[in-house]
Amino acid sequence: ITVDVLVFQPVTATNKSGTTGSISSSSTGTASGSKLKAVVNETFPSHVGLLVHELFNASVSAECLREAGFTFDVDLSEWSSSSGSSNEHGHISEGDCMEIVVEKVHECSGLMSLECKDPVLVEDTRVLA
Repeated sequence: ITVDVLVFQPVTATNKSGTTGSISSSSTGTASGSKLKAVVNETFPSHVGLLVHELFNASVSAECLREAGFTFDVDLSEWSSSSGSSNEHGHISEGDCMEIVVEKVHECSGLMSLECKDPVLVEDTRVLA
């Protein structure tokens, strides 16, 4: 998507106690399946943390990483691609660009975060993180 201004408003629900939470974007159609490019800012055994447009936090769970062909090396404490990688080092590192698909949008006190799936390492220096 190339735009001058993009306004994105997540859909949230208010539960019986009056607090807000997230709704699966697949149930609302708001952002389900939206592909984004993001930059890796942290890697953990449980997930990879990313930053989208220098503004939104996103994460890809270990389960989704494994489904996409990545494995976690406990000794090296890193995620690697078992099917070959599009980056030169073959593993997920801070600063790498990934294409991800939005699965859920969370909003809390005006801050938004994204749960994503289908991660793919891509070579793209145009992504702003």
